[in-house]
Amino acid sequence: VNRMFIILTVDQKSAPLLNAQFSTSRGILRQFIEENEAKLFALTAQDAVAGELDNSVFEASTPARLFDIRKITVVADTTQSHVANARKLADKIETFQTQPDAWYDDVLIAEMIELAKTTGDVTRQPIDLARPTYEQGNFWTAHFGGLYIFRDTAYPA
Repeated sequence: VNRMFIILTVDQKSAPLLNAQFSTSRGILRQFIEENEAKLFALTAQDAVAGELDNSVFEASTPARLFDIRKITVVADTTQSHVANARKLADKIETFQTQPDAWYDDVLIAEMIELAKTTGDVTRQPIDLARPTYEQGNFWTAHFGGLYIFRDTAYPA
């Protein structure tokens, strides 16, 4: 049920979403691009960003399972794992700055140097993409021949 996507340029925020299974997918993806535009611009200058619109339903085997889709989380990284490596480096920097004996930890310092070769200076140029979660209220889906799910109505539909 999860939608996969590839971002090659931030200009895709105005592009149509082909073969959309949910009416809210394009809006969620556009909002994600707008909220992370500067970071995505920097990341897509050298690599593609791939991701997924992740929800809690693994398989929509019956129409009733569509009601379990409540929230959509956007998970994204570059094909070379720049975001994941930047998170690892930020964690190691935190350890280095907070642990009293970290100055003498040659392994930690070597790991930080190796990660910095691929991520750059994450303290000045953070490239961590947020993992925003969006509420899924009323929506249309192409599953089961096309269904509308109404949750936000004053009276049950």
